[in-house]
Amino acid sequence: MSYFYVEGLSYIPSPKCAYPASKHGVVGFTRCYAKIAIESGVRLNCICPSFVDTDMVKDLAESGPGMKQYIAKAGVC
Repeated sequence: MSYFYVEGLSYIPSPKCAYPASKHGVVGFTRCYAKIAIESGVRLNCICPSFVDTDMVKDLAESGPGMKQYIAKAGVC
């Protein structure tokens, strides 16, 4: 089972492209390896929570117009 931030499933405008790119990598790795592992009867899943109440998410909410509403709509864990 892999775990990553929901940002790996969508695009959030940010000058910090490395962070969401790394999350996309977790999703891609899990999908790819799941196709290989299923042949051995192993099932892989990726847990994708919404935003988690951290300083980084608070900074993101203040980063631009509409971000607070975007985060509120997605929900915060």
